[in-house]
Amino acid sequence: MKILIIGNGFDLAHGLPTTYIDYLMFASAMKKLTGYIGRAACYSAVELSREEYETMHPAVRQFLIALADQAEEKDGAFIFPESWTDEYYRNAGNIWETYFQVLHIQKKMNGIGWIDLETEIRYVIECFDRMSDNLYKEIIFPENEEDAGTRETLNQLFRKFDREKIEVFYNYLKNAFLTGKDGEQRICYAELRKIAYDHLLRFACCFELYLQQCVSRISVTLQSPDIASLYPNKVLSFNYTDTFDRYYKHAEAVAETNSTGKVTQGSLIPFTQYIHGKMGSGNIIFGIDEYSVGEERDKRVNYNVFKKFVERILYKTGFEYREWISDIVNTEYIGEVLVYVFGHSLDITDKDILSDLITTDKVTTVIYYFSREQQASQISNLIKMIGHDRFLDMINAVPPRIVFKAQQSMIPLQNEPSRIEIVKGDITNQDADCIVNAANNRLSGEYGVSRAIFSAAGYRSMENACAEYGACATCSCVVTPAFKLNAKYVIHAVGPVWKGGNNNEAQKLYACYRNILDAAMKRDCHSVASPIVSGGVHGFPDDAFWPAAISACKDFFRENPDYHFEITFVVITPEKAELGRRFL
Repeated sequence: MKILIIGNGFDLAHGLPTTYIDYLMFASAMKKLTGYIGRAACYSAVELSREEYETMHPAVRQFLIALADQAEEKDGAFIFPESWTDEYYRNAGNIWETYFQVLHIQKKMNGIGWIDLETEIRYVIECFDRMSDNLYKEIIFPENEEDAGTRETLNQLFRKFDREKIEVFYNYLKNAFLTGKDGEQRICYAELRKIAYDHLLRFACCFELYLQQCVSRISVTLQSPDIASLYPNKVLSFNYTDTFDRYYKHAEAVAETNSTGKVTQGSLIPFTQYIHGKMGSGNIIFGIDEYSVGEERDKRVNYNVFKKFVERILYKTGFEYREWISDIVNTEYIGEVLVYVFGHSLDITDKDILSDLITTDKVTTVIYYFSREQQASQISNLIKMIGHDRFLDMINAVPPRIVFKAQQSMIPLQNEPSRIEIVKGDITNQDADCIVNAANNRLSGEYGVSRAIFSAAGYRSMENACAEYGACATCSCVVTPAFKLNAKYVIHAVGPVWKGGNNNEAQKLYACYRNILDAAMKRDCHSVASPIVSGGVHGFPDDAFWPAAISACKDFFRENPDYHFEITFVVITPEKAELGRRFL
């Protein structure tokens, strides 16, 4: 059995902007964008400081500028599409995001990963947890505390924590949200817990939208030869993105034995467990590790809702890997068990899961590192996780049960051959870089497929975007943002009208699809979902449509062998799909 564990570093190795710096810069820019008035401000890339601009990932900058292009003018102001941008606007007063921004600006936050945000959350929560076991007691800082004993206890506590950080969080929370009946601003621990948790959920929601709307749209061009050659049975992902599934999750041919003992050929497709949730699922977990030890863990439970182990129970994300361990320790299991770790710091925030797998009997763990500095950090974290003596026993065992291995350099992604699929479905529900709209020359969304796409994208937004072009010639296409659709762009293509077949209709449709694919490639799009362009009121019969459209796609593939395309034709009946497949 091969189990692959991937962390946030897996995305970083593929050039995806998923650090806390990337997100904070993005969130800050989003808030400024939503408040802009005037086109000049929209195109100024949100007036970030030079340092912020240079820190921001280039792909994030490009996305923000493209977003500004989607703004609609109304009475001199530019209004953004009704969509996820509203979440960032409503999140403007988020206490956690404000706190993180302050720490980042003041250079008080160390590191560049998501673990740094989790550490800061833990820092705040543990401090307030230890200040009082009574949730309904008012929070009072030492200089205002009348009891000398309590004052000394809190002063000792603040010597362990950074008092300035805690006061930044506390004062913003207090001044922004809570005022007592007598006009004095007061907050008890129960109120702090509720507000802090609600705001953390909102923060996680905006982070998930960032991954969906920005990060997942960035094309990966590199791959790890280490991961590409593994073919794991199981994948335990501490990532929220589907990078592994998109670029490495392929079936491996394996030998299987049936009940008669005859060897048959089968395939193995790895199962991925997203231990902290997967973007788009609404179950993103963003929490902290356990900070209490021994018997104290059973007593100090007031803030358990912030802890990852509770979140995994609430969102039901933390159980599949336990079955893997059960299979490994089962006496009937025979064979080598290898656990590979890639892009994970081995920090104790995930101790409860990682230590279970690494220390299980029969398991050999291979830990990839990209630098000696990272390897040293992984060794330190591993010792904290499983203990000094156990670490030495495992790494010095014969054969060793812990092995460190330098990562190979990333190499250009080897694309699979371009392919065509024909499916029955709803074109507006497709997940693709581009969705094709069977448009008319006026680019109006009045009928059929076109009306469905306009409505799903946001009718007014799409109507305004098309109005900028005015019209489109037959066999040509124009490109607009996809707005609320799960795509980057909509390609509005005007196919020819069927006039009996003697007016070069097939050649015109062929040219139309070549133009569609050319427009997609110019925008670095690799997946296109298309209805039957020229069907419906344009009258193109299916047996004439399929040869022309499929020939256009295959010829395009042959002429662009280094560019990977996935073309999905979406039809409304199984009969249409079956007819189309005959021409593949």
